[in-house]
Formats: sequence, C-alpha cells, structure tokens
Amino acid sequence: MENPLDDIQLPYTVEDLVKTLDKVYPNQAPDIKDEDRVVWFKAGQRSVVNWLIELKKRNENNLLGEG
Repeated sequence: MENPLDDIQLPYTVEDLVKTLDKVYPNQAPDIKDEDRVVWFKAGQRSVVNWLIELKKRNENNLLGEG
C-alpha cells in the first residue's frame, strides 16, 4: 500500500511549509487507543507546528506595524 505522504514535496515558501505541516500533523485530540508515549510523541510534533504558526503570526504583525 502506498503512503499518501510520499507525494509531499518540500514547499517553496515558509507559508506553504507551515500549511503542509499543519495538514500532516493536525491539531486533534489524542486517540484513546494510543499508548502514552505515542500521545506525547504526537503532541511534540504538533508543538513544533504551533510554534511555527506563532512565529509566522509575529512576523506578519511586525510587517504590518502591529505589536
């Protein structure tokens, strides 16, 4: 069976990279069937995406003269 992530290419822009990571590592509640270590691993992945989203927002606000 083919992995759907095999078709993903490295995006050209930071905005596209953040969008791709947001799709690959969605912000969702843990599955009750997941073991503790899997939950923490997924939380760590999402934490990186959230951090990049926050950096992008800060950069956009600075460009707009906000904050």
